[in-house]
Amino acid sequence: MSLLGNQTFVVCLTARELEVVAFVAAGFSAKEIALRIFIRPRTVERHIESARLKMRARNRTHLVTRAIASGLLDMYEPDEKEAAAQPALVRDLNPDSDAFVLF
Repeated sequence: MSLLGNQTFVVCLTARELEVVAFVAAGFSAKEIALRIFIRPRTVERHIESARLKMRARNRTHLVTRAIASGLLDMYEPDEKEAAAQPALVRDLNPDSDAFVLF
C-alpha cells in the first residue's frame, strides 16, 4: 500500500506553503521558521494549516509524509556538517519536475 492510500489527488501549494512545509520537514518550530523567513509565527501556523488541509493530512508528520509521497519534497539525509546548517530549497535538476530537494 502506498503512503497516499488509494487516493489520487493534485495538490497546489503556494511557494510559501511549500517553503514552510520544507522547514517543518527539517524539524523547525513555527517560531524558528518565522525567524528565518521574516514573518510572524502565527502566519507560519496559518501556512502549515493551509497546506495540511490542502493535502488532507491529519497532523504535521502526516503532512510531511504526504508531501514526500506526492513528490513535492524529496527525502534527503544530510551529513553532520550539513545537519547544523539551515535548510534551503533547491529546484530539482529535472526542469520538468515540480519536486524540490530539501538541503
